[in-house]
Amino acid sequence: AALAPMLVSEMDVVVTDLLRTVDEAELLLANPIVIANFQLHLNTLIPDLRNSLTALLASLPADAFKLLETTSRGTLWFLVIIISAYYFMTDWDRMRDWAIGLAPANYRHEIWRLYREIKAVWMGYLRGQLTLMTIVAVVFGIIWSIIGLPGALVLGLLAGLFSLIPDVGPFAATALALIVALLEGSTWLPVNNFVFALIVAGLYVVLINIKNIWLRPLIYGRSVHMHEGIIFVAIIAAVVFTGIIGAFIVVPVLASLGVIGRYVHARLLGLPAF
Repeated sequence: AALAPMLVSEMDVVVTDLLRTVDEAELLLANPIVIANFQLHLNTLIPDLRNSLTALLASLPADAFKLLETTSRGTLWFLVIIISAYYFMTDWDRMRDWAIGLAPANYRHEIWRLYREIKAVWMGYLRGQLTLMTIVAVVFGIIWSIIGLPGALVLGLLAGLFSLIPDVGPFAATALALIVALLEGSTWLPVNNFVFALIVAGLYVVLINIKNIWLRPLIYGRSVHMHEGIIFVAIIAAVVFTGIIGAFIVVPVLASLGVIGRYVHARLLGLPAF
């Protein structure tokens, strides 16, 4: 309730800034952009953009309260997860020993072995995440430096950190890079800011598809000992059906279920458990 008036007020500021940005873009695109003797008349897009933006902004006040409600609910769930994780971690040794102690005595050794293998899966997934973040940060930092994007190293580091969040994180980092490209341009490429922003967007599309289609499944697959194709399909399905949180944990969850499944299969057939 206390944040609602502030949220509505800042929505009005955002609306004003967006409309002013459209006016400035119309002035910027008044002259055609020439690329290899080919003229692009992008100013014809401005009226449609203004109409679409006006229709969108008209619903913002009504959506502001819905946004506040969703944000508040998400914040509460975040606090619940963090506090619960704290309490579980402080008593983890005692809880783990109690849970394993519920098993029959002749099975406890196998349950301990099963626990260690599942723990190894999650630690391997964590190492895979750190590896992927490092590679993304280095590659994006190098590419942005090559094309002369101001703040290339910082933007590359942000791309690596944001890659922790599947799909949404790299997009947010590249949105920052696009803003810098539009405002600052390249430090050495002889192109205007808009063309430079298109170059940044094109490189992002290429790099992010290489990461999503090849690099991420390869690293995760080697980290948790799963086939790359299964990992690729699992992450895409999790993004579609469960959202970002599901995509974040689907790989170690599937790998853990695989460990449990192999154990149960071996026990049912009377084979060695490990």
